[in-house]
Amino acid sequence: MIHRKAKALPPNGCDAVRRMAGSTMVVLALLSTLATPAAEAANHALIMTIGEYADPTANLPGIDVDARNAFAIAEAMAVPRGNMQVLSDRQLSVAGMRTAIAELGRKVGRGDNVFVYYSGHGTQIAGAPGKCSEGLLTHDLQVYSDRELEEALAELSTKAGQLVMMNDSCFSGGAATKALPLAGRRAKFFKLAAASGDYQCGQALNMKFAKNIVPTAAERGANLLYVAAASDSEVAFATSAGSAATVAWLGCLQAMSDADRDGAYRGAELRSCAQQGLDRQRFDQHIALEGNQQLPLAYLATGAAAKPALIDAGAVLQGIRSAASPTVRVALRVTKQRMKIGQDRLEFEVSTQQAGYLSVLHVGSDGKTFDLLFPNDIDANNHFAAGSTVHLPRPSWRVRAGGPAGTSRLLAVLSEKPRDFRKGLAKIGNTGFYGTPANSASAKNLFAEATGEASGDPGRYGASELVAIEEY
Repeated sequence: MIHRKAKALPPNGCDAVRRMAGSTMVVLALLSTLATPAAEAANHALIMTIGEYADPTANLPGIDVDARNAFAIAEAMAVPRGNMQVLSDRQLSVAGMRTAIAELGRKVGRGDNVFVYYSGHGTQIAGAPGKCSEGLLTHDLQVYSDRELEEALAELSTKAGQLVMMNDSCFSGGAATKALPLAGRRAKFFKLAAASGDYQCGQALNMKFAKNIVPTAAERGANLLYVAAASDSEVAFATSAGSAATVAWLGCLQAMSDADRDGAYRGAELRSCAQQGLDRQRFDQHIALEGNQQLPLAYLATGAAAKPALIDAGAVLQGIRSAASPTVRVALRVTKQRMKIGQDRLEFEVSTQQAGYLSVLHVGSDGKTFDLLFPNDIDANNHFAAGSTVHLPRPSWRVRAGGPAGTSRLLAVLSEKPRDFRKGLAKIGNTGFYGTPANSASAKNLFAEATGEASGDPGRYGASELVAIEEY
């Protein structure tokens, strides 16, 4: 844990505050409430479901339930209702699907978070000799191909900060034809008549295009996570109660515990929980992820009825790091990775490749508190040009190891647009610094500010590796 000291304070100023707080992280004892982020105007969702097709033999049960469930998933991901577009059945001809995805691209601003959901049939169709194409089966029994979908997601990646697609269908035709028929369950794959004759499909293809798009998205700056309802060699199932993978995924968002105690639900954490639900129901399908599996997708409830839960503060900073844009690069290096309590001063430098607004977050060695070290009331100018190297702390403010023995952590965040991490924090005594106890509510506030969810114009942000400092 650290003590901060401004030149204007008496020599024992920080120690006096420390005794008053009764904690090595100097927080105000009167802190009892945290700011709630404003409505998240920068998140968007496109929800597409097809249960009734032009050919009734293709119809699927429970897809109307999927639409409601996907709406609830989008809400859990902090998408405002006004930013959700929900389309179904006849609205999703191949032309309608192309139009909807193109319109989504026009709405999305730089750094916005995007959720795309599809529930319906997947299909395969023979292309060039020895080749097979797959895609989403539209209402008019046309194919919105994997190539088109890949190009659309690549285009969204040029602007989005976080891009998540959940595809509750399957392309694995061979697996579908071999699936045992079970009462109330239907495989979400439809073989087009046009694919008969020289039809050579049936390969395991559910994740092929996703493996192609992930590196492209990263190069363009987006954090992409693709969620497939079934792995390559399996099919996804629809039931009258909703499609199995979607039901399981939503159930985990609504009821799961925060296993890694970071205040957020990450892709890998949700997949693990949802898979347990599928296994209990004996669905022979396994949810597959491609892309950034550690991407935080939703946060613990922190409303009036929810008591803020204790969390792993270091894991929260790692979650902010995981959600950062791969193209906004920032590095943080400390002079000493071991600091003697009461003696050594913290010294570090931050290097940036792009211009932006720099913030430095800190978790104390007791793991119970968050600090905003920079900017602060003493040193507020945090905009730096591309290629800058910033040495901190400045001569006007100093920071020393304050204990207890343990590991404190630092994270540098560089954002294209201003961020105000003081929201939800409290000023520490008469210092120029801000801090708060680490719990699910403060973690949610930090996530919301880092990602820009509280802003209608967030821009992207980058984050350094999480740097550990041993205090002894």
